[in-house]
Amino acid sequence: MQTTTGQRHHAARSFSTLIEMLRQSADLYGDAPAFLFRNRPGDPVQTRSYRTFLSDAEAVGTALSGLPLQQRRMAILGDNGYGWALAFHAVINGAGVVVPLDKQLPDLEVQRLIERGRVDVLFFGRQQRSVARTVLDCCPRIAYAICLHEADGSAPGDVAVADGGAAADGPPCTQLTLNDLIRQGQKRLAQGDRAFVGAAIDPHALASLLYTSGTTAQPKGVMLSQENLCSNIQSISGILPIRPGEKLLSILPMHHTFENTAGLNYLLYCGGCICFNDGLRYFMKNMQEWQIEVMIAVPLLFENVYRKMQENLAASGKDLLVRVLRPPARVLRYGGIDLRRRLFGRILAAMGGHLRLVVVGAAAIDPEITQTFNDFGIDFFMGYGLTEASPVIACCHRNNHVIGSVGPPLPEIDVAIDTDSDQPGAIGEILTRSRSVMLGYEDSPEETAAILTPDGWLRTGDMGYLDKTGSLHITGRIKSMIVLANGKKAFPEEIEALLLQIEGVASAMVWGDESATDAVDICALLQIDRALLPEALAAQTEEALSAWLAEHVKAVNRSMPVYKSIRWFLYTEEDLVRTTTMKIRRQPQLERIQQWLSRQNLTMRQACGCLMRS
Repeated sequence: MQTTTGQRHHAARSFSTLIEMLRQSADLYGDAPAFLFRNRPGDPVQTRSYRTFLSDAEAVGTALSGLPLQQRRMAILGDNGYGWALAFHAVINGAGVVVPLDKQLPDLEVQRLIERGRVDVLFFGRQQRSVARTVLDCCPRIAYAICLHEADGSAPGDVAVADGGAAADGPPCTQLTLNDLIRQGQKRLAQGDRAFVGAAIDPHALASLLYTSGTTAQPKGVMLSQENLCSNIQSISGILPIRPGEKLLSILPMHHTFENTAGLNYLLYCGGCICFNDGLRYFMKNMQEWQIEVMIAVPLLFENVYRKMQENLAASGKDLLVRVLRPPARVLRYGGIDLRRRLFGRILAAMGGHLRLVVVGAAAIDPEITQTFNDFGIDFFMGYGLTEASPVIACCHRNNHVIGSVGPPLPEIDVAIDTDSDQPGAIGEILTRSRSVMLGYEDSPEETAAILTPDGWLRTGDMGYLDKTGSLHITGRIKSMIVLANGKKAFPEEIEALLLQIEGVASAMVWGDESATDAVDICALLQIDRALLPEALAAQTEEALSAWLAEHVKAVNRSMPVYKSIRWFLYTEEDLVRTTTMKIRRQPQLERIQQWLSRQNLTMRQACGCLMRS
């Protein structure tokens, strides 16, 4: 087994709980802005300082600590915002166990997870009132429903989810707002209530229960402790320094550990300012008006930015000049002369002019996109992690940036490749070990034992290798790996990356289909965006487009070993089934394909090249 441990390049301050971290930051940064946000697009911008955020969190936590509850498990279901961050810190810092939920889940799934999580308090957003109403009707164990929108001038009818505030088949459910809790908590604090502010927090106890996105199976309840989260923040600080006052645009869902740990909580540690995006259509406007310096994102967002940027350069006639300038600017930088932001200042101005650091994760990205943004003067890094690791395991940084890799492990984090070879490049399952590794899966000792080894290694389920620099490369998921009849193995992710280079292909999914002759055929579904197709093809017939795609699939096949060749393909103009971090949910998408084939009474061989419609 090959092992490596990440090295620290920047010092971290010491803390063992998030409330300790937050109190340190309030002392260090005081009245500096911790949050910028609007309650609705077009509303005036509101600001909350570090001192105010701590005061609000202590008030809400004190009010929650006084509620008569059994499990003290509290779910948060809502859009990114100040209220979400406030609820999270009030709960996790002494009031109970926080259960962040995906706001895009169907009502029935929210109900199931609340029942599984034994939740008795539900925080909900304005846009989630309908889901909250359904939950209250079906889950009598919910004792309190609390609207997340703090100080937004909402009328009582704008936040209520049920007439009379009672669940249909259970005891009354009290409905409150965060403003109610702040007022109650402030009153209790003035009366000397120290149940929250004086609470002793066990850093090793369950603090957060997160449900995995379930790309191939049912969601698992990942149990994280304060130690898990705090150690991951401290590890991130060792390679990605953020200066006090720098602004991050929060755009990924905050229930996801990537945004939660590396965005919200790491920025609070650094003294940065979290700016809540008004919505995807306001992305560029928010970047410009708030002069954003830092972003945590999934590749799809910056793939779209890159495409629009290339279109604008072509329309202005500047694309050739930019291509000519990029290589010498890169060479000069290696020689100690960095002119990138001066040479490409107009391009950067479209993104606000101040963006300097982007970390993308959750999926692969074309190395050319990474190189382009770096050439323009942005530190554009790829990272890697799992919810089970709190979540960041590895990330590129200025001291080690191998484009195409996800970088070396973070400081104090061990990474291993399960292989008998000691040569760089040997592929095996990726394992990790650190204080960031979860406590286990709730109520699932068998699944926990299958993924956590007795000596503390977490089996990630991903395959990859370490190169000569110690950088980690991901080759694919074990569960999605295609084992061919001759015993050879193919990773869908590698083939999908090649398919995405076809002009007009917005997304791709590859899988193995068992044929009638007991062979395994490699198949692909291509998601087409007609706006990205060559102009001559945009209005062509389905047959012409199919023939064009077939030729490009053949070209992809010629670039790979024969055994990895795509045998049959379909294409669609519909969105693929995805998680909120834009990963393709392979099993549900495959079921959708199989249902379509069944309705058409076709096999993949017979349907090859066809347009798939719902």
